Amino acid sequence: MSTRMDASTPAFVVGPNEYGEWGWCLITGSGRVLARSGMEYESRADCEDAVDLIRRLAPVARFDRPDASRAAFLGSFDMRGTPRAE
Repeated sequence: MSTRMDASTPAFVVGPNEYGEWGWCLITGSGRVLARSGMEYESRADCEDAVDLIRRLAPVARFDRPDASRAAFLGSFDMRGTPRAE
């Protein structure tokens, strides 16, 4: 399963959940979820600000392998589900 092969035309999709909170997903052109927000935002503007921050920081972010102190962090990944349409 290679992300590189289906990562054409990636896009951030922003949408509300059933409680009116906002979140984002980064999806490939074929609809595969590459990443999703780790929190909910009170407004669409706050969510879009988070997407803008990610876009600015991603080019300089380093790849870091978690150590034992971050083991709990790894359990927070759950990539099931699909992004909601706006």
